[in-house]
Amino acid sequence: MDGFGWRVLFVSVGAVGILFAPVWWRCYREPHEDPRLSQQEREHIENGGGLSAPTDQQVAFSWPLVRQLLSKRQIIGASIGQFAGNTVLVFFLTWFPTWLATERHMPRLKVGFFSILPFVAAAGG
Repeated sequence: MDGFGWRVLFVSVGAVGILFAPVWWRCYREPHEDPRLSQQEREHIENGGGLSAPTDQQVAFSWPLVRQLLSKRQIIGASIGQFAGNTVLVFFLTWFPTWLATERHMPRLKVGFFSILPFVAAAGG
């Protein structure tokens, strides 16, 4: 990639978008145009679907509500998971590539390859 420069990456990402555009154009339909929707489904979507009703009421801050929220195991678990996930993300986005380049003396192409591996593995599950 060093030999090609940033333009090749820019053009390749754009090409993926252009190749995907016909698929989107072919598959995407407005609810009133989609032949696979039943009349009942179409009416449900056009009447607001699963949207909740908007409210103008503001809930005032109160420590008892915060205490109630923090007493839920699901909230604590989600918060710990978010903290851990973000810590790992920041490590792999910032420190890991720098370490590979400065301490392991890897060229930029290899740094990019090894830096993307955790994200590819995460996407694969």
